[in-house]
Amino acid sequence: MKSTVRALVFALLLPVVSSAQTQDSINGGWAAPTPEGAEQSPVQLSLTEGENGALSGSVILPGGVELTVQEGTVAAATLQFKTTQQNGDKTVVLKWLGTVKGNEIAFTRAADGGAGATDEVVVTRVKK
Repeated sequence: MKSTVRALVFALLLPVVSSAQTQDSINGGWAAPTPEGAEQSPVQLSLTEGENGALSGSVILPGGVELTVQEGTVAAATLQFKTTQQNGDKTVVLKWLGTVKGNEIAFTRAADGGAGATDEVVVTRVKK
């Protein structure tokens, strides 16, 4: 009887623990490795998982260009969002799709709508 109760308690608490681990693994600062000779990382992110899998934050590009995370979502170890940036008279919307693996997020970025090339960037957790 005791083992059945323990198993039931464990089964009920497992989703809560898993959710907390996922949230901890996404919240905070992330950065791509800084190339040799460069002054800053090519991509820096600050991410926060909110209620119901909502994702917010910002992306900082070289030169200090800061973009807001839009339409961000988190489901298990997968996150996705969009960023919008002005490039001259054109508005460029990028769709980011990432997979969290420990202290690393591997992203694929592509122009929203599928036009243009895709690229990949891997970011790691910024240590406090």
